[in-house]
Amino acid sequence: MISKTQTLPPVVCSLLLGTLTGEILRLEYLIMLLAQKISVCFSKIGKRQRSSLEYMQEQFSIFLVVFAFSGLGFFGAMQEGLTKDPSLLIIKALLDFPTALFIAANTGAIIGILCFPQFLMQAIVLLSAGFVGQYTTPFLLDNFSGCGGFIMLATGLRTCGIMQFPILSMLPAMLYSMPLSLLWLHFFGQA
Repeated sequence: MISKTQTLPPVVCSLLLGTLTGEILRLEYLIMLLAQKISVCFSKIGKRQRSSLEYMQEQFSIFLVVFAFSGLGFFGAMQEGLTKDPSLLIIKALLDFPTALFIAANTGAIIGILCFPQFLMQAIVLLSAGFVGQYTTPFLLDNFSGCGGFIMLATGLRTCGIMQFPILSMLPAMLYSMPLSLLWLHFFGQA
């Protein structure tokens, strides 16, 4: 996804501005607080080991990005909204199902809660794709894809424990990607 990026400056600016916005809004903290409350509710309902709940709380932001806010989810929903072709969403479902089973083996049924933000995000993208699609160009979509690719790269680095990125705070960058790419195109041209 990163290799699709046609012009790096608007993508980097959207990542910086989006992360700043996320940090100001304290997205990572608020979502993790919500995850902790959900974990406590699930621990009262079912008898799960404390270690699996702690693991879920630590990994919740990674799971949320992988399942609900992945590039494949965005582009699959956008593709279906624009062309009525659900193939990318079917591929995402085939990839997510065994991944969710593997994660559920460690965390329990709480992983199922991620279906709600995933459905909400994909429904919003799907329903707005017709409106947004008439204003997008391959240049804007490629830079949008690159922005999502950088967030997925940060997710991978955080998963491996190499570097701790605030990946949930980085998500607003996706909102800035197309407008900043459009401004770049207007002022500096495509190259």
